[in-house]
Amino acid sequence: MLRFQRDGWAIEVADARGQPLPKWFIDRPESTPEDDFYLKAFWDLSSTRSIGFGVGPIPWDQIVSYADRMGLEPDIAQGFVRIIQALDGTYLIWQEDERKKKSKTRKPGEKNVIRR
Repeated sequence: MLRFQRDGWAIEVADARGQPLPKWFIDRPESTPEDDFYLKAFWDLSSTRSIGFGVGPIPWDQIVSYADRMGLEPDIAQGFVRIIQALDGTYLIWQEDERKKKSKTRKPGEKNVIRR
């Protein structure tokens, strides 16, 4: 999913131009409505993370508040919190890996610019 998020625009352009699509995109697993719910929640909640010298985790209270707003039952909300935190942990690792890749390719003296 992160790769699609990063490369999504290129996928749409390639498809529109009739260019071959990457194998990882063609072979991706089908998503269910439940998957879509969790992924949408994750991206919605990503806007609540603090960003300073780096990207911080999604605050726990924001995840719980989101679950409450969605009307999730307490036992479902517990699982929801764990799933969002697991997605977030993976996302933070990916962000750090991307940062390291960019810093390795940066020329000496070039400033670290955050692009979104």
